[in-house]
Amino acid sequence: MIKYTATFADGTSITRKSARSYTVAWRATWTSLDGRPFCETGFSATVENAKASARPHLPYGTWRGMSSNDRAKAAASNAKFLANANLRIEIVPTVAV
Repeated sequence: MIKYTATFADGTSITRKSARSYTVAWRATWTSLDGRPFCETGFSATVENAKASARPHLPYGTWRGMSSNDRAKAAASNAKFLANANLRIEIVPTVAV
């Protein structure tokens, strides 16, 4: 097992032990619909994977069998949420310790 550490711009550090290889860590922060701040962090093997992982949970879901009209409304509502969520994503290199 290798221990990975990453430090974000504000000095916050996260660690993880894994047999897998990680080159970057990510942190996503955003504001929920009710105004509460949220933060999630993680480790990724590549920057591309980090960009795909660092996203908030969208409040308007879709499901199988949903009409295309309702799916379009959910997509528009999620886009509006993301525009107002003050989403910030930070990706930093990891250090193997």
